[in-house]
Amino acid sequence: MRFFAGFRTEYSPSVGDLFVVGVVVGGFAVPAAFQARMPLVGITAALVLRGSFILAGPATCYPSARS
Repeated sequence: MRFFAGFRTEYSPSVGDLFVVGVVVGGFAVPAAFQARMPLVGITAALVLRGSFILAGPATCYPSARS
């Protein structure tokens, strides 16, 4: 029962994410040639932004550590 509850908890956001991607693709009228590239761009942007936030976090929390 715990496995099913965990699976359901993790699966639900995935279906919601697919719905959001469909709405974004349809709303912005993304051409079919670029629809396959969208996830790659999104994942790359997320990794770059997450890395920059990880690096900027200590610098803003501990400004004296930079010198």
